[in-house]
Amino acid sequence: TEKMNEDIIEYAKKKGINVSIEHLGDLEIVDKLNADSKDYDAVWLSNSIWLYMLDNNYLTSDSKSIAIEPAILGITKSKAEELGFVGKDVYNKDILNAIQNGKLKYVMTSVTKTNTGATTFLSFLNSLAGSPEVLTEEMVQNEELGNNLKSFFKGVERVSGNEEYLTDMFMKGDYNAIYSYESTLIDINKKLVSEKKEPLYLIYPTDGVAINDMPFAYINNDLNDSNKKELFDVIQSYLRSDDATAKMEKYGYRS
Repeated sequence: TEKMNEDIIEYAKKKGINVSIEHLGDLEIVDKLNADSKDYDAVWLSNSIWLYMLDNNYLTSDSKSIAIEPAILGITKSKAEELGFVGKDVYNKDILNAIQNGKLKYVMTSVTKTNTGATTFLSFLNSLAGSPEVLTEEMVQNEELGNNLKSFFKGVERVSGNEEYLTDMFMKGDYNAIYSYESTLIDINKKLVSEKKEPLYLIYPTDGVAINDMPFAYINNDLNDSNKKELFDVIQSYLRSDDATAKMEKYGYRS
């Protein structure tokens, strides 16, 4: 979403709207809005799950998905071939087996501090639980599931507190695999190819991929201020327009 900031500001100026944007991580946004939402009129998050983390359930309204962003696994092409992942359906259990056998190590962002880490964890958790329609507390308490999750995290070589540092860490380090946003992995591959380095093979597990819906929502600070809501509608409509969608796809996001 950070890549779209200049496009939003430029479009808003054409419409006579003064827009300022503060870029923060999802969990920072939730904390800030829970502390005091008065300085903000809208919020753009990576995933709708964070809207449910707001203390005031009625703080936001008119939420709509702007784009789709999978969180997936990128493995160096040679490593993916060694693991037998290339050109076939790969399941999360295949990834788990490779980790348990000591054949796969990876880097990722923090599960407790980032959206990418949290959605990757929830996707893996759901898959290992058998992809139920509803994940129950009883399922989560299952001993085998707990052991499998422990095995999954034994594959972590290094954890980052944010997406930007993770990318930088991966590019400068000697790592074989990385869990990240699809758009981030596309960017990483562009950099790797430009530096004549081995690109990543992207893995979309057949039994479950973490999907982010990137909602843009109105913040109900003053329900009587219809003008703010009208301005919000203008910006939201632009973000869902063909023009903005084309730009988002160019940045690696899915419509």
